[in-house]
Amino acid sequence: MSKEAQELGVESLSEVGAIDMILELIATRPIEKGEEVLLDYGDDWENAWKEHLIEWKEVVKDADFSSSAMVLNEAHLGVGKPVKPFPTFDEKNVDDEDEVAELQCHLLYDEDKIERRRNQDGTRTKVYPWISHPVAGESRLKTDIAIRGVNRVACIIMEKSGDAKSGYKYLVKPVMEVDGPGMLIRNVPHHAIRYIDKPYKNAQHAPFAFRHSIQFPDQIFPKAWRDLADDGNGKDEL
Repeated sequence: MSKEAQELGVESLSEVGAIDMILELIATRPIEKGEEVLLDYGDDWENAWKEHLIEWKEVVKDADFSSSAMVLNEAHLGVGKPVKPFPTFDEKNVDDEDEVAELQCHLLYDEDKIERRRNQDGTRTKVYPWISHPVAGESRLKTDIAIRGVNRVACIIMEKSGDAKSGYKYLVKPVMEVDGPGMLIRNVPHHAIRYIDKPYKNAQHAPFAFRHSIQFPDQIFPKAWRDLADDGNGKDEL
């Protein structure tokens, strides 16, 4: 039994399951342009992958996959493509899109410029104008990384205005305000809205997704680092 196993209270480290490991790769010669550094995952992984490919043909034969957030964002925000407006609440169809993804808006607004909209039931809804990020302006929001930051909340698009040439603007309601008069944010620009995948709804979490442990061949490790001999006579040198 190794010292590490004794400290963990197990017979061997294999009983622990996944163990974090960091590999540092050092090139012994210059890596030429176009070359790749590859790692052998082991025969078990390769055989499992081949079996998965065979089964995959049956999975996709009659499958009806829902669009992921990445696909939906590409449709509405893809570079070099015609601008496709986000659908309003009334325009949305009840389909798989709502099952796997939701809209989130980057919402900053001017609290000093409040308006009030009278509703049919006599209540009033607070309406605030959207404002750009105070540091770098709206250009800060034109990347996926920026839109994932603070002030991003799930939202419902109530109305839209403008066109592809002038730029679409939206009247949105934060989802947290859905049960009651709440508040609305107007003039939210197209680029401040993104789809995100709902937790565990992406295709990578589906039962048919490929999962298999990655194994490293013993040859890449020094002998002193490998498992001790099964006969119990090996010395714990680590």
